[in-house]
Amino acid sequence: MVHLKGRQKDAQGRTTKIQMSAEGEHYLKAGKHYVKYMDNSIDKDAPVSTMLKIAEDSLTIIRQGAIGGTQRFQKDVEHNSDYRTPYGILELKLRTTKLDISYGDVAGEVDFCYDVIVNGDFSGHNKLSIVISKLK
Repeated sequence: MVHLKGRQKDAQGRTTKIQMSAEGEHYLKAGKHYVKYMDNSIDKDAPVSTMLKIAEDSLTIIRQGAIGGTQRFQKDVEHNSDYRTPYGILELKLRTTKLDISYGDVAGEVDFCYDVIVNGDFSGHNKLSIVISKLK
């Protein structure tokens, strides 16, 4: 199971909470954990295929569907990403301020915080916790 809980604070200070659980699949390849699941936290009617790639010091989220793109998170590192939406492509910069990864054989937790800059403008600060329990 994949449990996601988070908080998004936009540039105006408004806070949105996110919570989602989904069944997923786990496998280990070249020392990295991969977790695949359907994410409905953005749109309940249009789940998005999501892959988490969890390494010792980084997290990569790959989404395919109505929205898509690859987002990479590493503590104190800024990564660029194109984020596809039904309304067009957004150019994102993701500045990770916290990244704690605790992972065993098939279960673990990733806690991270990051700033989002969209098309050059600060958009908000996000805090997410992803808990992966024993999957099929």
